[in-house]
Amino acid sequence: MRVVLASASPRRQELLKRIYASFDIVSASVDEKSIEERIEKEVPYIDKRDMAARMVRELSRAKASAVFQMLGCPLDTLVIGADTVVALSSEILGKPADRDDAVRMLRAQSMEPQAVITGVTLIYRCADPAGRQCGACCGRQSGCASSADGFSLEVSTRCRTFTEESLVVF
Repeated sequence: MRVVLASASPRRQELLKRIYASFDIVSASVDEKSIEERIEKEVPYIDKRDMAARMVRELSRAKASAVFQMLGCPLDTLVIGADTVVALSSEILGKPADRDDAVRMLRAQSMEPQAVITGVTLIYRCADPAGRQCGACCGRQSGCASSADGFSLEVSTRCRTFTEESLVVF
């Protein structure tokens, strides 16, 4: 079975190396902002942590699906997509836009507990020796059958308190 990580993240690569010695890395361009905006419009009144969990599940699925289709929906291939955010009670933190934004995020994280939420999607198209199809079609090719499963995991944590002096040094 071929394993493909749908991410260029060095941390995800490091983690996957603990499970699989050999895997391919293929990343696809996904419009994360439009997915985030759509979710915020669809469910504007839910808790930020629930919204973050939905966001990472959908983003991980979009990334895995894009790579799976880019590869031509290959047989006997597992594509792994993932996305992570940090959720505070009033804000979902993604990647910082710049240094000032990173400092702002660290300051916010040091003031309250946060949830680190990761969404993971696995897409697999089996190579059934009997020629039967499995799962639902990815939509790219006729006869292309795959199964996709996703989940999110939340870890509650508290960031150390940063002093203003340490943030300036950062």
